[in-house]
Amino acid sequence: MRRNETKQQTLDRVLNVDGLRTMERHAAIDLDWFLALPSERRQAVWRAWPEVAKRQAIIQQFIRKHGDWSEERVEIALAHWNNRWGAELHTTEAAVLAALDDGHDRAANAEYQAIVRNDGEEVVYFAAERAAYKRARAMYRSGFRPTQQADGSWSVPSASANVTYTVTRAGVCSCQAGQNERHCTHVALVSATETGLDNLNVFDEYDIDAEYAEAAASIVRRLSAVRMHYQAA
Repeated sequence: MRRNETKQQTLDRVLNVDGLRTMERHAAIDLDWFLALPSERRQAVWRAWPEVAKRQAIIQQFIRKHGDWSEERVEIALAHWNNRWGAELHTTEAAVLAALDDGHDRAANAEYQAIVRNDGEEVVYFAAERAAYKRARAMYRSGFRPTQQADGSWSVPSASANVTYTVTRAGVCSCQAGQNERHCTHVALVSATETGLDNLNVFDEYDIDAEYAEAAASIVRRLSAVRMHYQAA
């Protein structure tokens, strides 16, 4: 805990994802970055964006090409790209983002408890885990996706360099942090992906009919949308 800080203030600070939500709320859309993305990443970013971000990108493009825009033209373009790329997160994407949020919140709560106990070693440990989930969440929302290999390992692209790392089935990453037995973004991303997929597979395991499964998936998407709304408020 910081000097003159109450326990609740400490918890609020720890649970704030290090300002990531504030950054997302105020960050302007970088149209050049978005247009330069590979097709699959660009589509994934579009689905993860709230509607206000999509409109901002469309308006920027209209101004760039035509020098002006109208609400009617924005609505037409929004409907077109939503139809082409998807208006909302896919079921799997919503499940993985929910798992990333859960992983972050578990680490943040553990960090808070360590702060209350004044256990410096555990504070450092769980703060690093929380930071890894924060970065993994940002990566996923930026369109990065891990790919599972035939041997059960995962290939994870680096967000900052043209490098691909390998996360083994045992959860060990080939990146520098992983090789030094520290929390890393790639393991957090793979762990959340596996958890999200496992949660979806529960429907198949218990032979839940498709209509009920889609209704549950819709709830997951709406909860994710609500979280994004409050982050943008």
